[in-house]
Amino acid sequence: MRRKIYDKLLEWKRIHKGDTALLIEGARRIGKSYIVEEFARKEYASYILVDFSKVNPQVMEFFNLYMDDLDMLFMNLELYFRRKLTPRQTKDEEARSLVIFDEVQFCPRARAAIKHLVADRRYDYIETGSLISIKKNVKDIMLPSEEHAIEMFPMDFEEFLWAMGDEVLMPYIRMRFDKHLPMEAFHRRAMDYFRQYLIVGGMPQAVAKYMETRDFGKVDEVKRDILALYRNDIHKYADNQETKVAAIFEEIPGQLQKHEKKFVLSALQSEARLRDYSQAFFWLSDAKIINCCYNSTEPSIGLKLNEERTTLKCYMGDTGLLISHAFDERGIVGADLYRKLMFDKLEVNEGMLVENIVAQMLRAAGHKLYFFSNSSRTSADDRMEIDFLIAKPVTTSRHNISPIFIEKVHSQVWLPVIHTLRASRQGCENRRWHCVPAFIYDTVALNDMGKQLTYQELLAAYNKLIMENEYLHKKVDRLQSLLSSRSVISTLSTMKQHLSLEEKVDVFRNLFKGREDVFARRWYSRTSGKSGYQPVCRNEWDRLLCDKKRYKCTECPNKSFKPLEYEDIYRHLEGKNSDGQDVIGAYAILVDNKCNFLCADFDDKSCEHGYKKNVLAYVEVCNDWSIPCSIERSRSGNGAHVWIIFEQPEGSEIRY
Repeated sequence: MRRKIYDKLLEWKRIHKGDTALLIEGARRIGKSYIVEEFARKEYASYILVDFSKVNPQVMEFFNLYMDDLDMLFMNLELYFRRKLTPRQTKDEEARSLVIFDEVQFCPRARAAIKHLVADRRYDYIETGSLISIKKNVKDIMLPSEEHAIEMFPMDFEEFLWAMGDEVLMPYIRMRFDKHLPMEAFHRRAMDYFRQYLIVGGMPQAVAKYMETRDFGKVDEVKRDILALYRNDIHKYADNQETKVAAIFEEIPGQLQKHEKKFVLSALQSEARLRDYSQAFFWLSDAKIINCCYNSTEPSIGLKLNEERTTLKCYMGDTGLLISHAFDERGIVGADLYRKLMFDKLEVNEGMLVENIVAQMLRAAGHKLYFFSNSSRTSADDRMEIDFLIAKPVTTSRHNISPIFIEKVHSQVWLPVIHTLRASRQGCENRRWHCVPAFIYDTVALNDMGKQLTYQELLAAYNKLIMENEYLHKKVDRLQSLLSSRSVISTLSTMKQHLSLEEKVDVFRNLFKGREDVFARRWYSRTSGKSGYQPVCRNEWDRLLCDKKRYKCTECPNKSFKPLEYEDIYRHLEGKNSDGQDVIGAYAILVDNKCNFLCADFDDKSCEHGYKKNVLAYVEVCNDWSIPCSIERSRSGNGAHVWIIFEQPEGSEIRY
């Protein structure tokens, strides 16, 4: 999968040229090993990967025996891994070979050796690991100053879009944001993707499973395996702190569910104090399992100087994991629950999910997490709660802090708002505000807010959003009511004048719902007059990848099928192509061998008495069994199709 950290690796290789080793810290299953080996494979002539979590103890012993003879050390590594390393010719050139110390926390001696290996200058070195700073992993060694450390986080929203095959949506969002224009027709598409990201999360294994199956249930199994791994790590590595660490970990969803999200230690144990649990919080934070957000008593430049570590919020490092962690009554989060999350119909404090994902995005963008809380008992005007505070990268004479509120503006609609901080509530009419959608936090420069709005302009925009939200909720309710009706097909003709264009496309998509990871498009040859359907492939007509003479599309080793999207259905319904090459076809049988509809094809060629009588007989049987159906004339005009739409996917069997 494409990851943004790859560019940081390239920058380190180009700029540092071996004067430091690179240390990549991140949670387990975050994709560190994968991206580093991918980087080594593409950017170096050769590499050796030493995975200390499974390597023979003999290899670890090399770092005790041969640190005074690096020639012998490298020779033994080359012999053991059967890889030849090529040293630098000159000091200033980029390295030709890379040595990777994976899970370096299991071999502290190898980490201590970095000082001497970097000084030797023969090769580049990358270390990866989790729990890097835990006392037992640094005991009795001198930490090397020749390390350049970077953090790796779960996939952000743009990386999720890349994985889903969409590389154009985020540039479009940026462009509309820069021009202060609404998303218009693509807002629904962006929010659909964002809700999928909210549910799936950014753990690479979960995203890969979702790409493969589009099945939230299978994704949930992957996430629960990761949570089980974290629990095992707690009991195995949290020396003398495992009880406290486990108690905090299990309490996180309950704490975030509350309106007041500051972590209340009394929920763990009566009369508990932070000094008793500080090491447990540090363990979870160092393992990158959680993101801690600390109270800053003065929301001004120098947030760390005013940090109050006795008051904190505790977020999960990945929101997809939070969902699986929170809804675990039956072991696996059910499809109904995921469906409600997708359509914003779950009766839960959804603010915890939105606030958690904003925290996740801010951390991925490189921000430390701070909030502001003033619970004054004497003056209501002085009471204020700001969910997040972030500092601008460049200090100016004013407005150096950007506060972020997660606000419930109407029903279940949550609006994250960024605005410049006002010193007090008085005189706020003269202050200036900014609004930005939640799903662009991770990629848009948060500190370059563009055009500023006065308080009155913001209030007008707020009222407009309220009206728009009411309108959209009515549309969603009407559409869901329409789709839940058993006679949905028969009522479409009487309701079509009341449906917007987007609603019509959504109705069509939900009625004729086949596989969405692949679809077919009609082709037509003017030379031969022949036509047909074939799967839509991203690599079609690519001279290097597409060889139609040698392979069928389904058998091609370079096939990369394009998922079905809104624009494909829109162009199908629009029907502007005179040769019918915008017509698409659905693969009705889903990956689990179920289907959402049944179509009976009646053709005049094979019917001795004409197809119409057979169609009427078929429909009469359907009516006798109270099965709603709809008749459609075929493209040629010499036949008909009778459609039966199932209320839920049904098992399909092949009959011969």
